[in-house]
Amino acid sequence: MPDGKGALLIDQYGPSAATWETKKAGITERQKSIGRKFDGIQIQYWGGGSWDGVYGMEDPTKFQPRQEQWAKDDGAKFVAVSWNPDFTIDQVNSGAADAIWTKAANYWKSFSPMPVMLRTFIEFNVPAAKFSALPDAANGDVNSCGTQFQSAWQRMVSVFRYNAATNVGFWYNPYEGVTQCVANSYPGDHYVDWVGSDAYSGCSVGDTSCWVSPLHSGWSRFDELFNYEGMCAGGPCLPTVHDTFGPRKPFVIGETGTSYDASHPISKSNYFHSVVAGAKSMNYLRGISFFDEDTSAVEPTNNWMVDAPRSDPRVYSSFKELARDPWFNVGARTTQ
Repeated sequence: MPDGKGALLIDQYGPSAATWETKKAGITERQKSIGRKFDGIQIQYWGGGSWDGVYGMEDPTKFQPRQEQWAKDDGAKFVAVSWNPDFTIDQVNSGAADAIWTKAANYWKSFSPMPVMLRTFIEFNVPAAKFSALPDAANGDVNSCGTQFQSAWQRMVSVFRYNAATNVGFWYNPYEGVTQCVANSYPGDHYVDWVGSDAYSGCSVGDTSCWVSPLHSGWSRFDELFNYEGMCAGGPCLPTVHDTFGPRKPFVIGETGTSYDASHPISKSNYFHSVVAGAKSMNYLRGISFFDEDTSAVEPTNNWMVDAPRSDPRVYSSFKELARDPWFNVGARTTQ
């Protein structure tokens, strides 16, 4: 972990409907083109009781391909895994998830000493999923903020520790700008290794109906998404996740990216240009994971890949400039 003079560069790569072989080749090419390797690779396993959509898996150690193994062999400093349990918070507290946590612990500890950072209960402060802490149809409209969420998280960590998965770290990751359920649900420093948040610059320039930053509507810079505290007109903004938890834990952004605005094509390039300056102004920032995925199949306007569209070379050129900046190259591994 950088000591305050830089940040980790993390990539979560995924063209639409891509196989792992396609993703692996894409990450390799991405690293070659930027002239360095990512500090960490983030993997997203979809589904709770499943592994990447494969339901009924007896044991995660049987899952193929072993993406974590490829990242380890490629020399990654760590692997980040986004994976949510297919249980409500109440069910986790009842012990219903203990068996799958145990299997996961035994699977990930096989990659020791490489750290595996588990980013789970992702964006729990948004009512959108079975594992959400805020009431939602998917979780039976139950509010599990506060002590219920804390207990579920602590139970999960205890299962991993009981199974001696000492290389697994735990990443507390609410959605940025939604303060409800964040501070009062924090499980405690003993149970958290990293804190982060997610936010995207997904609005078009000048779109007054679209807000991704509390500062203004429309397209936003990186710092306006993650470091807006004290910048609001007419009074202070609500506290950022960075400023709330940064003094006690490394702050690592779990997901960010920007869409392409054909009416203002320079905006995506400008977003990447804004990252370095914005990152340097954040005292506790120790890493950024870019959501380098194409989700346009389900979100027609959202291709978050850092080189999209390829018809506009300024986009990827700006990202490569970001990746090569000394701020993101604290002990970086070159591809040479």
